[in-house]
Amino acid sequence: MEVATPLEFKGHAGIWTPEDLFVASVNTCIMTTFLFYAEKKSLEFLRYESEAEGILERVGNNFMFSTVNIRPKILVRNEDDRFKAQELIKLSEEGCLISNSMKSSVKIFPEITVAPE
Repeated sequence: MEVATPLEFKGHAGIWTPEDLFVASVNTCIMTTFLFYAEKKSLEFLRYESEAEGILERVGNNFMFSTVNIRPKILVRNEDDRFKAQELIKLSEEGCLISNSMKSSVKIFPEITVAPE
């Protein structure tokens, strides 16, 4: 895997940075934890998409990610599944190994919609 420093630190465009990978690891961990619970609790959803954003702040002389915001968009078949998906997102937030191992705060802003009939 090719990695580089961010452009702000004289890196190269179009190449993954450690910062990208850090945020992506949280995003994918939340997703895979959700997939685990969806299978365990028999939730058949139609689609899962997610975006993630890391908030970088200066703390003293260093930079750190203070927050990682995750925005999953989940499409379900009916209203009962929407409530179940909300519960599973909460379980995913509690059970994600990556986010539980970080100093950064992880905030999840789910958008769960019911497919039109």
